[in-house]
Amino acid sequence: MYRPLFAALTIALLAGSATTQDAKRPNYYPLAKGSKWELQADFGGQKIDVTSEVTKAETKDGKTVGTTEVNFGGMTLTEETAVDDKGAYRHSFQGMKLDSPMTFLKYPVKTGDTWTEKTKAAGMEVEAKFTVKAPEKVTVPAGTYDKAVPVDMALSLGGQTINATIWYAEGVGSVKQKVEVMGQAITVELKKYTPGK
Repeated sequence: MYRPLFAALTIALLAGSATTQDAKRPNYYPLAKGSKWELQADFGGQKIDVTSEVTKAETKDGKTVGTTEVNFGGMTLTEETAVDDKGAYRHSFQGMKLDSPMTFLKYPVKTGDTWTEKTKAAGMEVEAKFTVKAPEKVTVPAGTYDKAVPVDMALSLGGQTINATIWYAEGVGSVKQKVEVMGQAITVELKKYTPGK
């Protein structure tokens, strides 16, 4: 029943979760081992707790590659993402490996930047368009973030379209998400962030 919604939520969560962070590198997607996000998803009034935790982080080819476990409604999914000086990349989602990494954040983060990514997952075409909007103040249960950067995402997967806005805060990652899929609206807000080491 929740599979399409869960798919959208998972994509958004991790489009919005470095072992040793370079002081000059932006840090809108922390990947230190032990980083943990406690979130609340609202499905039209039904609230569900979600946790996302980086369980492994290592350096490969100049990138920090992280493995993240997402727990949602009794299910656990493993995702792989990476960061470097040029941005943040998704290597898999919902346990499915992408044929080529998908850039979901570009560094430096610039208002008005737009780009399109194309890849495949389990033989299905995946296409996503990303647009960076001007930073804004966002208040969620975890607190107020004065310069959260909203990134719009329009994603097409297996004939299904998912539209989302994900707000990223420096040093924290995704603090808020709004997702629309199959006429359903989902809001996800950060309740607590624990940085890794």
